[in-house]
Amino acid sequence: MATEVKCAITLNSTMSPRLFPLVVTVAIALPVVALALPYLRRPTPRPARPPPALPAGVVRKFTPEGLEILVARPPSDLSATQSAPILLLHGAFGTATEWNRWLPYLASKGRTVYAVSLSGMSVSLNFGANINVFGTLITFAGHGESPRPPNFVFMGLRDLSFDLQAALNDIFLDDVLAPEPVLVAHSAGGGLAQYALANSNPDDGPLVSGLILLGSIPPSGMHRVLVRWWIHLDPWCIPRALWDMGDLRSPLSTPLLVQRAFFTADTPQGDVQEFFDFDINHEEAVSWMRDMMFRYVEPRNVKAKVPGERVFCVGGARDALVTQDIVRDTADDYGVGVEYVPRAGEFPFVFLILTDFASPGHHIQNDVSWREAADVVLHKVEEWGL
Repeated sequence: MATEVKCAITLNSTMSPRLFPLVVTVAIALPVVALALPYLRRPTPRPARPPPALPAGVVRKFTPEGLEILVARPPSDLSATQSAPILLLHGAFGTATEWNRWLPYLASKGRTVYAVSLSGMSVSLNFGANINVFGTLITFAGHGESPRPPNFVFMGLRDLSFDLQAALNDIFLDDVLAPEPVLVAHSAGGGLAQYALANSNPDDGPLVSGLILLGSIPPSGMHRVLVRWWIHLDPWCIPRALWDMGDLRSPLSTPLLVQRAFFTADTPQGDVQEFFDFDINHEEAVSWMRDMMFRYVEPRNVKAKVPGERVFCVGGARDALVTQDIVRDTADDYGVGVEYVPRAGEFPFVFLILTDFASPGHHIQNDVSWREAADVVLHKVEEWGL
């Protein structure tokens, strides 16, 4: 009997070294294949349906480049002539319609508010590129109602920076007497905003009056965010992405996955379902996320392009992706402190984390405390005197 046990132990010990290289190879290959597949798969067609209905007072227009811009203007009895407009920029898988709550609300406070859909982001088939696939004409639209360029999956930060510039140019032409807009950028859109400003031409003058980063990707990169997402929140993320042939939408393929990543357990199911149905783009460009994987911008270069170094950061206390420690690191990079906001009273801070009222998740602008978050942003803009 002892001999049999000894043989079994010896057999197992001799097999382990042979399996170890295979296990390591598979462990390394799976993420590499998962990241390569989005470049190889064909575009994802969006189911035919009309664009989402816009709130009262919000209108849709397009830049000469075809980018969708939603606009909300203040009531006629409120003058916004001397006030800086606000430009809202979505993040990955986002569209301009995710700001549908903020647009009329901020306009009711006397601000002209814009929200742009980046290239390749769409929620309907009304616009986009027509592509012949095996004799069938299929429309591939982009973020919101913006067109989807043929090279969409290869569009990186530099390419999408031109979209942001186009939106800023359109806002300038919309009201040449207004100050430069305050840019409010969410998540990966915050990363894009930082990159675009840091790499803008100084001879063109300031592009924005201020920059507010809302649950933003930090200057150090999004690798920590992805580790949180792919390991802690959704350990089946990479295997599922492989099963879905590299579809980047795979981690957000059900309302439950969306709630786990973007919201909290307190978010009403109806709100999550509505967001899932109407506000998530059907595909995403992998390249701009690749460009933000590790350090991609120096905060000093960003602040140099913002008049008065007006940079402000907002984070959700229960954000499962851009967690409090990541937000604090962003604050440290920009040289600002971390403060917790009380339920009432003034907000004289350069940096804050929403905590005292029903704490939001990653999509602060769509979660239960969206109005309080909008008030925080508006208060900071007013504090800047813009």
